[in-house]
Amino acid sequence: MENKNITAKITATGAASMVPDNAGAVDADIFESGEYVGACTLLPDGEGELSAWGHIDHWADSTLANWLADGLECLDAVSAVVSAVKGATNV
Repeated sequence: MENKNITAKITATGAASMVPDNAGAVDADIFESGEYVGACTLLPDGEGELSAWGHIDHWADSTLANWLADGLECLDAVSAVVSAVKGATNV
């Protein structure tokens, strides 16, 4: 993936998230260079770190899934999205 500025804005956590029964769930809007590219819900993995989970349409909305698939190296893009959400939760 080329060097892109991927950022996240947290929209909900825990009970207010799309996975209300998971206290560690985080919903976020994702942006590339300030432009909205979709939304996601990340969950903590077995070690408590936020991560993508299951198939892409479990954790990414269709807009983000299309952006991820649109000519990007998907694993690098997913890592960038996860890193952006983690960074936004530490603000």
